[in-house]
Amino acid sequence: MERRKFIAAIGAAVAGGGLITEGGRRGYRVGRKHWNRDLREMFAVKACNHTLMVDVLDVIHTQQRFTVAQMLALAQTESDGRWDAKSGKGALGAWQIMPIHGRKKGYTEEDLMDPRLNCELAIEILGGMADEWPVEYHHISAYNCGWTTWTNVMAGKEHPKKETERHWSTYRLAKKKYEDWIDRGIWRDDRCYPG
Repeated sequence: MERRKFIAAIGAAVAGGGLITEGGRRGYRVGRKHWNRDLREMFAVKACNHTLMVDVLDVIHTQQRFTVAQMLALAQTESDGRWDAKSGKGALGAWQIMPIHGRKKGYTEEDLMDPRLNCELAIEILGGMADEWPVEYHHISAYNCGWTTWTNVMAGKEHPKKETERHWSTYRLAKKKYEDWIDRGIWRDDRCYPG
């Protein structure tokens, strides 16, 4: 039941929010202002379809390592949640995966533009960084500047760059926003938090 409400809420967000009809009855109210302004713009809903967004959220739900709030905040911080983002350094997709990571697994740059795969690889990469540096600040910062650079920072050979500090600040604010949505019931799904 909760899962259907969650998917219905996303569908309502894509369609413009408001009351949801489930099984011929009126359902609960979605926080229309939040869905329209933030989620709709963040994931450039006009450029993707509802099923794709649900599939990406399913990828986040099936892993038990990071919360929905963490992964959405990371996507917002990395690319403003744009599925088709491409950075000047060549990073691709909402989670800004570098092509070298995809090539190691046999994926092309075109494959990395699939939001589901992009999300899966982001979880895998971030998980490896979290294994090395369990403190959230460290693995999120490492995700931004790269494994080698953050290893040097941790060894005292370099200082964190201002861009990495801004990345962390933006991530924290976005994560707090999504956690607040979940706590206030804007997202009604028991699996918003792993474990």
